[in-house]
Order: sequence, then structure tokens, then C-alpha cells
Amino acid sequence: MENALSDLVQQQARAHALNRQIAELTVARGQAQQAYEGGVISLIEVRDADRELLAASDRRVQADADAARAAVASFRALGGGWTAPAPRPL
Repeated sequence: MENALSDLVQQQARAHALNRQIAELTVARGQAQQAYEGGVISLIEVRDADRELLAASDRRVQADADAARAAVASFRALGGGWTAPAPRPL
């Protein structure tokens, strides 16, 4: 059970860190777009910022899925997940 709870906490921390990274990359992407429009950088650099933002977003979705799996594992470790017996026919 301790491992399941530890995994849950780790996945939640990972998701929180990825949220911060996505926020920073969103700002960086906006700055890259402005620099491109000003003629300072090329479109390739804007697309690199897009790629980095998309990759971080993908990692965030994966972290959410991993956290959900860890939550289910924690629930099961605490005794959840049992199924009720099928009702007897009359």
C-alpha cells in the first residue's frame, strides 16, 4: 500500500511540475511569435517552441493517466476493488 500511495504522490508532483513548465513554454511561445512577427527570428524557431509546448502537454496528459492509475492502485491497496457476489436466482 505504501508503494501505491508513494506513486500517487509522485505522479501528482510530476503533474504540478509539468503545469509550471507548460505555463512557461506558453509564454516562450508567445514571445517567439512576437519576435518572428518583428523579423528577429525565423519561423523554424517558432515551430520549435510549438513542438516543445506540445511535447510538454503530451507529458502532462501521460502524468494525469499515471496519477489516475496510481489512485486506483491506492484504492485497491486499501481494500477497494472487490466485487459483490452475483445474486442467487429465486
